[in-house]
Amino acid sequence: TRFTSIIVMIKRIKYVKRALTLM
Repeated sequence: TRFTSIIVMIKRIKYVKRALTLM
């Protein structure tokens, strides 16, 4: 469903932000 894809996108964005912060 749309809802799960939105959650996956949010998790991916958070992961990317965390990776950029660690860099």
